[in-house]
Amino acid sequence: MQFIHVDDQLVDLHAVEQGKLGSFANISIDMCAIIDRCVPNHCEHGGKCTQTWDSFSCTCDGTGYSGATCHNSIYELSCEAYKHLGKTTGSYWIDPDGSGALGPLKVYCDMTALEVLNNDIRRDERIAGVTIKREAYNLEAFADDLVMILLEDPLEGIRTLIEKLKDLGVLAVFED
Repeated sequence: MQFIHVDDQLVDLHAVEQGKLGSFANISIDMCAIIDRCVPNHCEHGGKCTQTWDSFSCTCDGTGYSGATCHNSIYELSCEAYKHLGKTTGSYWIDPDGSGALGPLKVYCDMTALEVLNNDIRRDERIAGVTIKREAYNLEAFADDLVMILLEDPLEGIRTLIEKLKDLGVLAVFED
């Protein structure tokens, strides 16, 4: 602010700072002391940061996450988790890595087939991987995480998913 007037008189802020006029406390002169509490943005997963003079807050609407910094996924980790909640066969959003870098995925969970597959996979030592157009991938997922991904182009979608998972380092689902 510049040219502050009190009772139509221009106030000499340096005189205020030196204690010659009025009282001086918590005032910065000739500098900007506004703190941008949203830089860096502490809101995760696309949450919107807003601030007051003293604090910041995150709005998580539409992100699929909740909490003070939009860190907690609102979705279950797998179809199996929805099954344990008593959900029936249908489309669900899952977040396989919870609050990690991989975002939520829309999947179709066949709860009847899931139980049969889980039991069969747990007992079958021959199930070791998957081949997509002559590219072999070792499957290291737990049977509980088995889902059918609904994608317009399943092959490209799976490749994209594998690339995203590679970026995470140690993989829970696929490994080259």
